[in-house]
Amino acid sequence: MEPGSPTLEDPLAEALRIVEVANREGLLLRLMGGMAVRAHAPDWTHHTRRREVDIDFATRGKDRKAVFALLEREGYTPDKRHNALFGQHQGYFVDVADLPAAQTPLPDPTLLGRVGRTLAVAASGVPYMLGRRRRTAYEQTRHAS
Repeated sequence: MEPGSPTLEDPLAEALRIVEVANREGLLLRLMGGMAVRAHAPDWTHHTRRREVDIDFATRGKDRKAVFALLEREGYTPDKRHNALFGQHQGYFVDVADLPAAQTPLPDPTLLGRVGRTLAVAASGVPYMLGRRRRTAYEQTRHAS
């Protein structure tokens, strides 16, 4: 386990742990994708090309809210925007403790900087509005004759 995180470092062990917790709570949760293959064919793992970074689960619609709550209790952070838009079909959760160190946020641009970028974007569209844009190679061959 990561210090301060209830999740396990090994993704397969973590996936099986989550399934076991769900089973104890009477929820139907099944492992899918690459982790399911690893669980059913552990000797095959030496053929994988990358370390798995995601765990895919499937559940019944009636268990969805309980599974979402379970994942939060077990240390996963929901992507609230994604889950609000697609949560009836798909949920997205992240183990924040497993993410690389956060990058330094970019400073807020000044008003002058924002206006300058806005003008640059608008100016790049002027040739198109005036019909003066460069033709692509394809367009040049079509109009050459």
